[in-house]
Amino acid sequence: MDLRETVGRIPLLSTNATPRDGDLWIARLKEEYKALIQFVKNNKDSDNDWFTLSSNKLGTKYGHTLCFLCGQFSEFNPSGNHCP
Repeated sequence: MDLRETVGRIPLLSTNATPRDGDLWIARLKEEYKALIQFVKNNKDSDNDWFTLSSNKLGTKYGHTLCFLCGQFSEFNPSGNHCP
């Protein structure tokens, strides 16, 4: 699957907002979560599940873990834990 096809399978974001925009930010955050959920689902469906994401309740801080070599190596993980 090429990049255009991969991106085409993810919902596009249409709300332009920041955390200072109140309810508009909530709408943007919902769009972001839908896109991320679809991206992760697509990766799992194609046996290409190599990262995990987390965020705070307001969606203003994200954390992630990148997993390589069948989960034997994790990078950019502040907690130091290996992939789940």
